[in-house]
Amino acid sequence: MEFGLGWVVTRYPDETIIRHGGGDRGERTLGIYMPASRTGIVVFTNGANGMKGIRNVVALLHPHEKFGAFLAMQAR
Repeated sequence: MEFGLGWVVTRYPDETIIRHGGGDRGERTLGIYMPASRTGIVVFTNGANGMKGIRNVVALLHPHEKFGAFLAMQAR
């Protein structure tokens, strides 16, 4: 894992995912970008279980086993 201008750069054997997220009490956000496919996802939530919602949205739009496991860990 590397950091670049506030973004986390995670290199998996099959893909690089660049992400930035944050939150306060009751809000969570996550933006991810996949340079190889030039696609990205931005999710804003408003609720106590925001990370679970983010995990579900990302799993539907960009299923990646290892990144999904990372998001599942964050959603606990």
